[in-house]
Amino acid sequence: MSTRTFHVTVVGAVAALACLLAGSAAAANAPEAMITGVTPMQAMIGQTITVSGENLNGTRSVTIGGQTVSSFAVDPAGRWVKAIVPSSVSPGAATVVLDVDNTDYSTGPITIQPGSVTPQPLPHEAAGGGNSGSHGSAPPTVGGGISAKLAPRITLFSPAAGRVGSKVMVYGSHFTGVTWVKLGGIRASFSVLSPSRLSVIVPKRAHSGKLSVHASGGTGVSTHTFRVVATPAV
Repeated sequence: MSTRTFHVTVVGAVAALACLLAGSAAAANAPEAMITGVTPMQAMIGQTITVSGENLNGTRSVTIGGQTVSSFAVDPAGRWVKAIVPSSVSPGAATVVLDVDNTDYSTGPITIQPGSVTPQPLPHEAAGGGNSGSHGSAPPTVGGGISAKLAPRITLFSPAAGRVGSKVMVYGSHFTGVTWVKLGGIRASFSVLSPSRLSVIVPKRAHSGKLSVHASGGTGVSTHTFRVVATPAV
């Protein structure tokens, strides 16, 4: 009885060891993922970026600028991963990281620009978002049919100083649809003269500070400070 029990125990141990070695060999022989590039290098919230490479079909999650991507699609052949830039990403440089079979692979950084676009469906993306492992053509990018909402950009203003009630001309771009203008944090009256030109009145209680222009695509802030000149006493 004892000899038979010992034999069964040894056989079981050998079988377990064989399975362990086979699993280790399979993991060792698994092709390693590789990232070869990311496009576009400049994107806005809602826009789709494409990470190209090899053996990316094991992608479990994607982050952009440290923020988790809720909508991404993976090519079953492992040649690309498409991800929609989430609204939580801040403008500026952002690294893209793929978790492929519990190993992180990074690329970039790409530049996240102020503003947003309407997200386009990913290849065969199910309603409600989420990732997909289906083939499909790339969605259109900015310039290919997406209506972009760009943040106003202030290039310069003139004069550089003025009294309360005086007029300031602000020059830049994307001024169409401006909803408010602030000077030193105080709301000011303004007129949109063109997509690149604003007329602003220095408001009461104004103090020296930067100009801010807001539209649906975001807020543009001047690089330089406007100086409010005190009204002389009568």
